[in-house]
Amino acid sequence: MTNFLGIRTLWFGEGALITPEDEHSPEHLYVSILDELKEQLGNQNVEGKGRISVEKDSKVVTGSGTNFTKDDELKRIITRGHPYVIDQFVSAGEVRLTEAYAEESASDLRYSMGAKLVGDPWEVRLPTNLVLIEKEGQSLIQS
Repeated sequence: MTNFLGIRTLWFGEGALITPEDEHSPEHLYVSILDELKEQLGNQNVEGKGRISVEKDSKVVTGSGTNFTKDDELKRIITRGHPYVIDQFVSAGEVRLTEAYAEESASDLRYSMGAKLVGDPWEVRLPTNLVLIEKEGQSLIQS
């Protein structure tokens, strides 16, 4: 896809542009445009199964056709472009968030699951008084 967009012509070079895992399976010759764009943008979120319902100022997320698991605890759940973190697995159709849902109540929402958070959270404050000074190949850190 990137090749076509870049030079506006189909690939007719020697060899395969994409190496298939199974030469007898034609779907392995192609890469999903969505997957390619997500990779280029650094978006490794996975589209969630089923749909969810949320209530404003509530930590409860209920699902229809979802398959939440205990392993989803501390994972990001993103809906309407806003990330939240799953605090507690209740059932395959219900989880609780670490903070209340701030948007308007809604049902039948698509969602995606992000990475599992590991370690203690940390904070970055800008501007900072940490300054990096470099003089003739020497780096001195001053705060």
